[in-house]
Amino acid sequence: MRVLVVHDRSEVATKIGKIAIAEGVEARLLVTVDDGTSARSALRENIFDLVIIDLTLPHIKDVDPPSYQTADNLLKEVFLLEDLKVPGDIIGITKSIEALELVATSIAPHVMTTIEEDNGGLWERKLREKIQYARRAAGARQLSMNSTYDYDCLIVTALDKELAPFKAEYDLTEHPLFEGAFTFQFPDKTDTLRRAVAFSIGKSGEARAASFTQSLLAVFKPKLALMLGICGGVEGKISLGDVVFAESAIDWDYGKWETIQLKSADTEGDVAVPILSNLEPRFAARPGPVSISGSKADRTARALIASDLHGAPAFLKRINEVSLGLISSPTPQLAPMASGSSVVGSDTVIERVRALNDAIRAVDMECFGFYFAAQNTHVAKPEFVCIKSVSDFSNGTKNDDYHPGATFVSAAYGQLLLEHFWDFSS
Repeated sequence: MRVLVVHDRSEVATKIGKIAIAEGVEARLLVTVDDGTSARSALRENIFDLVIIDLTLPHIKDVDPPSYQTADNLLKEVFLLEDLKVPGDIIGITKSIEALELVATSIAPHVMTTIEEDNGGLWERKLREKIQYARRAAGARQLSMNSTYDYDCLIVTALDKELAPFKAEYDLTEHPLFEGAFTFQFPDKTDTLRRAVAFSIGKSGEARAASFTQSLLAVFKPKLALMLGICGGVEGKISLGDVVFAESAIDWDYGKWETIQLKSADTEGDVAVPILSNLEPRFAARPGPVSISGSKADRTARALIASDLHGAPAFLKRINEVSLGLISSPTPQLAPMASGSSVVGSDTVIERVRALNDAIRAVDMECFGFYFAAQNTHVAKPEFVCIKSVSDFSNGTKNDDYHPGATFVSAAYGQLLLEHFWDFSS
């Protein structure tokens, strides 16, 4: 619990700090200031679970006399303006009877309690009890915040162009407290308006995907998290423009480089003589896949794939138009996706990836980071699924012509899932 003590008399501030620490407040989370100006700065920079404030403070220590007006103005600014961060609880403390009377007519609704500093030490016992309560309340608030969903859906893309179809489809509003995040509403299958947030990371990569996803989940706490965009496909297993719902994300390039020493044909007697120049590095993959098998996301994806909605003429016509005729009838599949920290661009590497799991249909650079962050979040755990459309085969032959169509296809299937299949009521 983070605590701010605001008191101009150092001996009392020290005593309050000792009481707080004795009641379980960590010393590193205890901040002490001695005037209104310093308190304002502290509240501007940090969120405190508890503020213990002297109700007769100087505006500036050793310059202005102690005054109730200083505390009154500070607390009014906290609750009426947006410049300062609102603390969880506030305890007012003072030796002034007049200040206690003034509290009742001004800031009383915003203060947990007020304590009169008496000479007998009763105030210390009262303060100890209130700190105990504030600690329990702060813990309960945090538990509630961590276990309660806020938004219905989070959409994450690696690249800006992958989020562009959603920006064109919905009225997105920039979120004031999370730079780069956009909020919007959409109708679900019961025609109920749902709240969503969309975010483009801006660059590819596992680490970025995991880091930003973790932050987004902690702030917005969605029921469902989607990753949309484009990916590479395994030629012969899938066609350009097809859609992969990632049944699992396999971190294909996690493992260990080993040195294999080849034997020379030369021998000394019956013993082969190794030649150091024949050392060959080989990569031994040790993946730890993250799977959605058996989850609500898995069941819903299978229901979508089995339905006729994605084959509706209007749906396919729009895809054909956006892709300039390159994609006419994408096939959705639920299959493993290999995910790595680098672009795959050779048949040799693709064969190594396929050797991990012959069912792999696609390769990308973010899915595993996204899945790992969603599976291991410490706040309310969302359902999650990655939906990507194949824009090229990962064999070194790149074709950007499919990018616009494939980004639209991925977004279209994401929209189909949100508006026609996902049950947000459970």
